[in-house]
Amino acid sequence: MTSRLEVHQALTARYQEIVSLEELRLMASENTKLAGLFVSSVSDEYLSSHRRVMIVGKETRSWSGGLGRVHDFPNINAYLQHAMDGHASYLRKPQPTSKFFQFYREVSRQMVGDKHAVLPRSVAWANMFCLSYEGKSPVRAKDQFQKIETLSRDLLRAQIEILKPDVILFVTGPGYDKYLKKFFHISNGSVIHKKSLWSFSADKTPAFRTTHPQWEKGKTHRSEALALALALNLSAITTSAPDAVQAI
Repeated sequence: MTSRLEVHQALTARYQEIVSLEELRLMASENTKLAGLFVSSVSDEYLSSHRRVMIVGKETRSWSGGLGRVHDFPNINAYLQHAMDGHASYLRKPQPTSKFFQFYREVSRQMVGDKHAVLPRSVAWANMFCLSYEGKSPVRAKDQFQKIETLSRDLLRAQIEILKPDVILFVTGPGYDKYLKKFFHISNGSVIHKKSLWSFSADKTPAFRTTHPQWEKGKTHRSEALALALALNLSAITTSAPDAVQAI
């Protein structure tokens, strides 16, 4: 197994290729309502898991004191370490009332096969968007959105490239499908439940897009997505099937 330090260093190196301190400082100066930069960390629990699962949410409501904190750091490496440490700390003690993290804990329980036990940080956590605006989607940050979209795409792809999940659960709901299709090469698409459960490959990684945990009525579809993800026969997956991006 590659060590956590090696994976951490690989993540940091890719993040540094994608984002600069000057760019973040400019964005923070132009818009004071952006949350801090979200980037994933890595844990020993994830690397030693028998099946590496990544959960991708929408965006954080708030994060790391806001993007203005970038002015407190001397270089991009220092800020990235701060952001990654914040991610790791949050996974150690996620908010118990968060619907998203209740689902995260359920995935962790399923991973260890015990309805009571939760292995902290055994599941990777990423987001579609690396920045939020006023605690919501950055789409409304019109002057910065194109830049945020590009940063988000590149950072998310880097996280998947380095962390190498066996399967990804996108709990983003149908409203984010257009970004999924912009961020990744989608193939082997199959609609299981219209708008609620979609199976596909994202850049050849098996994936399921289902409802966000905030939507209580989608619980059965999220449970089905998790069951399908954990039952996936990874050795049987091929990339020879024709591309298919279906309307959902």
